[in-house]
Amino acid sequence: MPITEKFRNFIWGQPLEDLVIDLKMYNKEIARTRDKYKQRATAMYDQAKDCIVKGDDYRAKMYAQQHISLDRTAFSLDMFVVNMDNLIFDLNNAQSVENIGLSLGKISKSLDKLNLLKTRGVGKVMGKVGQQMEKIGFKTGQIFDQLKDYEPFSVEPTTGKDLDKVMDKMVSEVIAEGPASGLPETKLSELQQRRQSLKGSSMEDIK
Repeated sequence: MPITEKFRNFIWGQPLEDLVIDLKMYNKEIARTRDKYKQRATAMYDQAKDCIVKGDDYRAKMYAQQHISLDRTAFSLDMFVVNMDNLIFDLNNAQSVENIGLSLGKISKSLDKLNLLKTRGVGKVMGKVGQQMEKIGFKTGQIFDQLKDYEPFSVEPTTGKDLDKVMDKMVSEVIAEGPASGLPETKLSELQQRRQSLKGSSMEDIK
């Protein structure tokens, strides 16, 4: 064991190293969750396009909205995973009490933001981080005051314009893929006309 690690364990005890392991394992779990969201987003996208071909615009919009929501969540989870990898590295290599406290504070803020996505297990991990901060002698409020401008990642809401844009993209793809998939010219012409009407639609239509 390196001298620096022995020194850290002597001062703060083994739980700090245990926390690093817990955070790495949890980040891997979030990465798997992200991949599941990506797969579901792709499935919703394909179902929406299938509904467009069938002329079921109502269901197409429903699936498209689900696709956007899943895709946005997957993107936020991906940003969390990348950011957490960096924070874990910083925590694992921090040598001063101040740097460890700041690293734990950033991790806590990241987990708190992740909690907005109602991710499973986040509360338990946040509790472990809080306990470690207390053990070192830091109060969460004090750390957060120093990190008030720190924004770990974003969670973007879905808007009606987002739905319009995705629907237009889907219809365009269906039209482009039409000849290869055997869609008749009359169907393609119909889709061209429907594309214009879909561009003006919004999520209000499916509430």
